[in-house]
Amino acid sequence: MNAPEQNGCDDAGRGQFKSRLGFVLAAAGSAVGLGNLWRFPYLTYKYGGAGEEGGGAGTFVLVYLLCIALVCLPLILAEILVGKRGRRNPVGSFNAIRPGTRWNIVGYMGIATGFLILSYYAVVAGWSIEYTYKSVINEFAGFETAISDSEAAQALGAKLTSERRGIGEARAGDSVWVVDGNPEEFKAKLIAKKAELYPQHLFSQFVANPVKQVGYFLAFMVLTVILVLGGVAGGIERGNKIMMPLLLLMLVVLAIRVLTLDGGGRIIGYLFKPSISTLSWDLVLGAMGQAFFSLSVGMGALLTYGSYLGPKDRIDTSSAAIPAIDSSVALLASIVVCGAIISFGLAMTGSGTGNVFTAIPVIFQSIPGGRWLVVLFYLLVTIAALTSTISLLEVVASYMIDERKMKRTEAVLISAAAISAVGILCALSFNLLAGYTLFNMTFFDLLDYLCSNILLPVGGILIAVFVGWVMRHDEKRQELACMNPIVYRIWNVLLKFLAPAAILAVLVGQFIFRA
Repeated sequence: MNAPEQNGCDDAGRGQFKSRLGFVLAAAGSAVGLGNLWRFPYLTYKYGGAGEEGGGAGTFVLVYLLCIALVCLPLILAEILVGKRGRRNPVGSFNAIRPGTRWNIVGYMGIATGFLILSYYAVVAGWSIEYTYKSVINEFAGFETAISDSEAAQALGAKLTSERRGIGEARAGDSVWVVDGNPEEFKAKLIAKKAELYPQHLFSQFVANPVKQVGYFLAFMVLTVILVLGGVAGGIERGNKIMMPLLLLMLVVLAIRVLTLDGGGRIIGYLFKPSISTLSWDLVLGAMGQAFFSLSVGMGALLTYGSYLGPKDRIDTSSAAIPAIDSSVALLASIVVCGAIISFGLAMTGSGTGNVFTAIPVIFQSIPGGRWLVVLFYLLVTIAALTSTISLLEVVASYMIDERKMKRTEAVLISAAAISAVGILCALSFNLLAGYTLFNMTFFDLLDYLCSNILLPVGGILIAVFVGWVMRHDEKRQELACMNPIVYRIWNVLLKFLAPAAILAVLVGQFIFRA
């Protein structure tokens, strides 16, 4: 292969990262997303319980970090290795390494996965634009007048009566309610319930609006297209060099604010004090699943980014930095979300992505200065989503550039148009197409299930098998020439045996628990 030029383009004109830092930030940005900002905090809370002495949260975090080190890191290195060795898109890289074989099917799976994930992920990403706006105008503060006393009282389980019952009586508007305990306590609960119901009310109205759903989806796709059109160095690398440090800075600011709350420091013990008594098979599967899906191995993004590295670039140390950044974001998000919950005695319900837009306003409205914390959080969500969507679009565009010989502009616009056509159906799954289901799932849910539960884990297993068992020792060693021989042997064993077995356990386990 020819030596790369110094202007950010390789010998084939595909593009190339100008620096190792640019590659690391871009690859880490691909991994960081809503799974870090909501699902990881939800799982730590799920296994830790509402009390700071739960112990299960620390156990979950420990198992998660072990899974990152022993399963995900070997897979990350393997996927990047395939891209760096093949110097092409997912399909082209497998063709270059093993020409004339069917291993390019793994590449096609990666491109299909990236295509489908972007079509529904950009819908959710678009929500962050609306919610950034809502937080700036402080729309969440209108809960007391927006939710009626009757609606809140009914949600609390109170009963309407025309009788006078002394201490068991509480007035809500023009109605009298039978309540347990002190009426003043009931009124305080009424206000708290309104604050909880209002974000749910706003979210239901928002997703039911087909114009807003499609509009924000397309707006986010436009932002994604603009960055990818800039090329590897001028768009993807430059964008991530700005967005990723900004994302980390905002998370640190939020975490510091939560830690300075009364009792906020208890979250450190909550997250980092494991208890062996809380260890369970369900917890292990949950930690393994979160570790694998958070880093999105198997969808071709890391492979594609790896193909933009120069022949002399080291991938072992760079690969280690990617899960380190990803895990740091997840842990900081847990400090922010779980710390606020523990400090104010709140509760977290629901693991779905929608909870980012219904629970966060409730959590932060309880904190002094919470209005601006909500703004900061939704800006954070927007940036995290954008760093992911540009990697997904690049996977598809790189195939069009390499295999279909298109110019970047043509490849990006055609790819984005095709993805948008599917994405519009996903956006309408919450409103106009909500009644059309397959296997009791909307179009949006079906794509999410297909990618998360089948394509990603199968792709991960096949990459582990290909690099671990199909590629020769000399091929791998050539790309990992600087890696310590002992570390290389450990990586090879983990890739061959532990990684595929662990992913298979998650794959099978999710069907068992779903059933």
